[in-house]
Amino acid sequence: MPSIDIVSPARRFRYPMIAVPWTIGLIVCLFGVSKYFPISEREQRVDGVIVACTGSGRDRCDYRFVAAGRSFVGRGSPWALDPSAGDRAVIYFDPRNPSENALSSYSERVGTNALMFLIFTFLVSVIFLLRYLFRNVWARLRSPRSG
Repeated sequence: MPSIDIVSPARRFRYPMIAVPWTIGLIVCLFGVSKYFPISEREQRVDGVIVACTGSGRDRCDYRFVAAGRSFVGRGSPWALDPSAGDRAVIYFDPRNPSENALSSYSERVGTNALMFLIFTFLVSVIFLLRYLFRNVWARLRSPRSG
């Protein structure tokens, strides 16, 4: 009589769970890249003024700038800056829609999204590898030795 190989439900569930983190990371990366890449190719820079910073560590700043003869106000996170009210700052904006603006370059944002995806994928890969290795080592330690 032929043997039937039945895969347990827990095992069937494990394989899709391996792909889920990579899929989520890829979707987030592609969303960020698709949003910021077109702007990064046409972004322009202009000097602006920090109006106010709020939050602990000044994580949100309001700023003003002038583009195409019109005044704009924006709010953003100063990634590598430690600004105070009244400081000058470089503002990056989309010339087609100056209300789309930031305190950091859109090119940097594209690179950051791609880098975050690579780091996320690497860490998840390491976690799965360690889980696999420790599971096999633990199984060998627990199994009775045949002699």
